[in-house]
Amino acid sequence: MAELLSILPDMPDYPSIVSGSEAWKHWEACEQRAREALIVLRKKVDNCPACILATIRQKNTDFPIEFDFQAESKAIFAEYPQEHGPY
Repeated sequence: MAELLSILPDMPDYPSIVSGSEAWKHWEACEQRAREALIVLRKKVDNCPACILATIRQKNTDFPIEFDFQAESKAIFAEYPQEHGPY
C-alpha cells in the first residue's frame, strides 16, 4: 500500500495557500497533477476500482478530481465475459 500511496501527490491546502486570481491557476495545476497520478495508479493496479478508491481514501488528502467507484465498477464488470456467470 505504501507504494500505491506514494504515487498520489500530496495536495496542498488549496484555500489557505493562494487567493485571488492565482487561485484558479493553482487549482488547475493540482488537478493536472492528480490526473497524471491517477493514470499511473490505474496502470499499477490494473485498473481495479477498489484498489484505486482504497488508495485515494488512505492518502487522507483532498483529491481534486472525482472518482466514481460505482461507474468504474460497472464498466469493469461489463467487460467481464458472461460465460463466467453473473457478477
